[in-house]
Parts: sequence; structure tokens; C-alpha cells
Amino acid sequence: MGTPRHWDSPPDELAAAATIAPPRGDDVLTLAPDEVKNRSLAGVFFLTFSSIINLIVGFGASLVLARLLTPEDFGIVAVGTTATLLAQALADGGLGAAMVRRPEPPTRQELRTMNGIQLVLALAICLPVAAVAALEFGHAGAVTAVMILSLPIMTLQTPGRITLSRSMRFDRQAAADTGSSVISLVATVVAVVLGAGVWGLAAGAVIKAVIATLMINLLSDGFHRPSLRGWRGFGPVLLFGVKFQASFYTFLGREQGLNALLAVSAGVGPLGIWTFTNRIFQLPSLAFNTLYTVGFPAMSNILARGQEVGPILLRMVRRAAIVGTFIFGTFAAASPKLIPSVFGEQWSDVAVIIPFCCLSTVMLGSIAVAASSYLPAVGRPGIVAIASACLGVIWLGVTAAFLPSIGVAAIGITAPAHALDTNWPCQGCAKPGPWHR
Repeated sequence: MGTPRHWDSPPDELAAAATIAPPRGDDVLTLAPDEVKNRSLAGVFFLTFSSIINLIVGFGASLVLARLLTPEDFGIVAVGTTATLLAQALADGGLGAAMVRRPEPPTRQELRTMNGIQLVLALAICLPVAAVAALEFGHAGAVTAVMILSLPIMTLQTPGRITLSRSMRFDRQAAADTGSSVISLVATVVAVVLGAGVWGLAAGAVIKAVIATLMINLLSDGFHRPSLRGWRGFGPVLLFGVKFQASFYTFLGREQGLNALLAVSAGVGPLGIWTFTNRIFQLPSLAFNTLYTVGFPAMSNILARGQEVGPILLRMVRRAAIVGTFIFGTFAAASPKLIPSVFGEQWSDVAVIIPFCCLSTVMLGSIAVAASSYLPAVGRPGIVAIASACLGVIWLGVTAAFLPSIGVAAIGITAPAHALDTNWPCQGCAKPGPWHR
């Protein structure tokens, strides 16, 4: 009772406590090593299967939407996508990541307080941005105002996602994500076919937020009414959460910086090409996305039991590299012929960008999967954020230099250049000893 709390300790002490302290009954993560392995494998299966269903439905939806909408329409939606990405980051419980990795399970009141803090932050972001966008930026601003309504709705998922992540119940998370995605995509396509245009895409974001929130709360331990009781004691939890989420926000800044660069330098059309490229690239990205989701809670359980993670990290890198080479290589080879024939010649520039994105992902992804699981689990999430920031600076700078001369193809051609700057943070992961520091 008198020992320091896990989330109040500095990073080095956290790592030492995680690798040395044995489990003690109900006060620590209680999953046995075999159970961690089984739930990790089950999580990869369920999340991959869920993503495949989402992509099949998404592929059909994209096929319809690409015929009914223009690159300019997708460019307008790209502006509102910032709100959706921010909502997803908050709803995933990132600010409460310390509750996932700490030994002691969070109490119901802690989950309510965490959710209350996130809801206040969401409203503080949502209301001013929606008002300014709707009043000052015309049609694109109005679409953004509708999409950003998903932000406070999705934050109500936070307690449930924290609980499911701690117990590694990825099957339930997959069910909620798949159900909400399929329902929202069907609703979006129906709305666009009926003549709603770009407003159908905006409404789809809100529908997805509502359905996902309902399902997460039903499949976890119920709804936790947001509260601000005891919020002053959440400083250390929020500090770790900010560091944990910093890598996402650097990613968000990089993506929106690239969107702004394209919109200002080349126009809304090329921005729509890049937005559609991101949608298509979700298909091969399945190779790594599930590993990112499973890796952090699995690594937290492994470290809490004092297991040596060096061999585990090396296996992750090797297997991810093998799988990634096969999947991304095949997709890159097929895209130049496949994309124009399926989606139409107006999307032929997408086929120019994708092969280079596949190359950079193979170079980066296998190492990034291991690093992004291990580093936050030992209390060093800031290193991942630094790497992501470096990536953004290099990619944006090189793209800006080549964009005037070769057009939207510069995004793809310069993509391999940024893979080199994200490998350095985890060089120590493969060496003997760092997980014992």
C-alpha cells in the first residue's frame, strides 16, 4: 500500500520495475505468458479479419464514390479528416495509456475522471473550430464543422477501450470497429447515391462515431459517466499520455502539413489524389496495423512479468520484414495496371505514388512495429515522437522541393527518403541489455 504508484515513477524506474518485479496477485497485470501469447495471436487474427472486412466494404464504397465524386470533393473531405483523426486519437484512450501499462487495474472512478478530462478537451477543441469553420470557410468549412461533431462522441469510448486493451480482448474491439465502419460506409454510399454528395461522407463520420461508441460500451464493462472528480491527481497520467500521443500528433501534423502544401502549391485536385491514395493504401497496410494495436498491451504484460524481450523484438522485426516484403511488393507491382482499370483513368496518378510508398513502408515498418511497442511499454514514448517529427520535416521539405517540377508524383518519389530517419531511435533495441536498464 505504501509503495510508489507505477505511473508516478520516472521512466528509468518504470522500466526497472517492469522487468524485475514479479506479479503479485490482483495488484498487477495477471495474464500468464501463454495467455499473453494466445491473446496476441488471437488479436492479430481478429483485427486482421476485421480490417479485411472493412477494406472489402471500403473497396466497394470507394468504387462507387470514385465514380460519383470528383478529386475536388475528396480534397474538401480531406480538410475535415483532421477532425476525424483527432477524434480517433482521443477515443483510443491514448491520454490514458498509463492505465494500460501500469500494474494496478484502474478503478471505475479513475476511468470516469479520465473520460471527463478527455470530454472537456474534446469540447474545447470541437466547438470553436466548428464555429469558425462554418462561419468563415464556406462549403469546405461547413463540411468540416459536421465531421468534427464526431470528436466529443468518440471520446465516450475511452474507458471501454482502456479496459479491453488491458485484458487484450481484441475480438470485442474488432467487432465494434467493424460494425461501426460497415454501417457508416453503407450509410455514406446510400447518401451519396441519393444525391447528398460530399455531405454523405461528412455524415458518415458522425454515424461511425455514434455506432462505435455504443458498441464499445456494450462490449466492455458498461458506460462510465464522465466526471471531473479528482482531476488534479491526474497530472502524471496525462503527462505520460501526452508523450504517448505525441507520435500521433506529429504524424497528424505531417499529414496535414502535406495536405496544406498540396492545396497551396498544386490545388484541390492533387490534394484529392493524395487523399484517395491514402484510402487505397489501407489495403497493404493491414500487414502492420494489427501489430501496432496488439504490440503495446502485449509488451506491457511481458515486461510486468520480468521476461527478456530482446529475442521477442528480434522475432517481431524479422517476421514483419518477411511479411511486409511479400505483401507490399505484390501490391506495388499490381497497382500501375490495377488502379486505372478499376477506378478510372482520372486516378492514374495514384498508381504512380503507391509503389514508392510501398518501398518506404517495407524499409520502415518492420522496425517501427517493434519500436512502437517496446519504447512506450518501458516509459519512453517520447523517442517515437521525435522520430516521427524528423520524418515529417524531411518528407515535407523534399516534397516541397520536387513538387513544382514533377507534380503530385513528388509525394511518392520522395517517400523512401524519410524511411532512413525513423530507424535510429530503436537501434539499441536489438543490442543486449537495454530492456534491463
